[in-house]
Amino acid sequence: MKKNEISSKYKFNKYLLITIIIAIIMVFMYILFCGVYKNNDKTFNNDINDKVTVTPMPIEYYDAYASIDSKQIHEFGSILCLSVDISDPKVMDEISTSIVIATVKSIDGGSVINEVTQNSSRPITYGKLVIDKVIKGDLAQNDEILYTRLGGIVSYEDYFNSLNPAKQNNKYAQVKDHLPYIKYIPNTNNDIEVGKTYLIYLGNPDDSVSKIGAYGITGMEGGLREVKSIESEQSVRLAPIDLIQVFNNLTHMWEDLDSVYPMSDID
Repeated sequence: MKKNEISSKYKFNKYLLITIIIAIIMVFMYILFCGVYKNNDKTFNNDINDKVTVTPMPIEYYDAYASIDSKQIHEFGSILCLSVDISDPKVMDEISTSIVIATVKSIDGGSVINEVTQNSSRPITYGKLVIDKVIKGDLAQNDEILYTRLGGIVSYEDYFNSLNPAKQNNKYAQVKDHLPYIKYIPNTNNDIEVGKTYLIYLGNPDDSVSKIGAYGITGMEGGLREVKSIESEQSVRLAPIDLIQVFNNLTHMWEDLDSVYPMSDID
């Protein structure tokens, strides 16, 4: 009897030990499985986030004027009588079909030819803009558009050939040792610079008087105003509207964007 009791107890302890070992193995496998699943889930989520997050493509800048030695340029200007008050934001709004904050991607060159009529024109600058924010109009962020602006650099030959016979006979046009380039600056127009970001007032591309399909920057120095974020480390593209300031080319002061174009009017 005692022998049977010992045998039964031995079997019981053996089964208990096996059960405990199996339970330990199962717990270990569960912990291991959960850890692997959690890591895989985290990796999966990271993959989704990587796909959802849109990283802006870096802009490849180009400046056709950069290779021209400033000592080889003759600058001259003219005073144009404007029919509108370019210092008044309301007037600028009325004469513009689109108002954007955009970065100048390129200056592709200067021209004295009106592509629409094939007639001569005053020198203009043309290039590309990348839209950062839309304040008014149908353009969208990241759109790349063509622009034109009155004033620019052209070769002396192109400028001379664009003149009518009477102007070709003036004293400067007949100078033999003339500089190879001409820079025309209307009124007190500020230069447009590659890589800078501006508040820009644009006309309808259908009304462009120089480049087919291009948006004309209107309003002279009132239509191209440099912008910055109040938080210097933050790009204008990422900055909230209420943290953006605009440079006034007439008063040479920085102003809040809200004072130029009320935020309540911005979609």
